[in-house]
Amino acid sequence: MNNRKYTMDKGLFYLETFLSGIFVIPTLGIIAPTFLVFGIVAPISGLTKLIGYIFNFEVPYVIFQIGNVELNPILGFILSLIIGVALFLLGKSAWKLLVKYLNRVNKRRASYEQKTNTR
Repeated sequence: MNNRKYTMDKGLFYLETFLSGIFVIPTLGIIAPTFLVFGIVAPISGLTKLIGYIFNFEVPYVIFQIGNVELNPILGFILSLIIGVALFLLGKSAWKLLVKYLNRVNKRRASYEQKTNTR
């Protein structure tokens, strides 16, 4: 009876890991580096637009627009800094969460393997 419960727990572990791995690992694996990269790119873009504004040349590919209103480059730079910091922190948190998830799954798998080897 005890062996049957162990087999059932192990089967549920692999089912849970499979189903959560379909969503958790790809989602966090894409979000984390993307947010980290664009957390750096956003302030650089805002700075580029601000420098263009200061030296009176147009940077056509960097636009800070809300609805039909294009923001002033100074305000756009401030907002790009805020958004950049937020994205970077979210990316860092997502990366830590992914590592924590993988470590948790690995520890649970190792405990099942240890139980298998002691039988």
